[in-house]
Amino acid sequence: MKINATSKLNILIQEDDFRLASAWESAFIQMGYVVTIVQNATEAKFAISKCKFNLVIVDLLYKYEGKFTPDGGLITIGHLRAQWNVKGQQWCKDVPIIAVSSENSNWDNIVSPLQMAESFGANLILNKPFSAQELVLSVKHFIEKD
Repeated sequence: MKINATSKLNILIQEDDFRLASAWESAFIQMGYVVTIVQNATEAKFAISKCKFNLVIVDLLYKYEGKFTPDGGLITIGHLRAQWNVKGQQWCKDVPIIAVSSENSNWDNIVSPLQMAESFGANLILNKPFSAQELVLSVKHFIEKD
């Protein structure tokens, strides 16, 4: 994991699908942003401790060796929103968080991961699949105000 802390506008992407994360990264780099990609909440927490981000995009469900693990985006959202009172980490309180996940009709009778993310403090929830361009358009107002 390479942490990019040199630019004024930094985006953190937590996504375990490397091809998808790379497509999103390319779209943001074309716009002039610096992007850090991590796979899980453990890596995200480390990146957050080293760099202030202007936007955080988290995939809610993390698969490792074909199995879902509890190291996904909900942990990252909770960590970010709890860090606002830590010296030097106040930016975590207001950083825009975009939560992404794949949902289907099987979530009808329970709270979906996207709904949980919203209640944890995500500013926007997006249901996969979507293109990199759709992601950029969806989050543009969050990053243009910086």
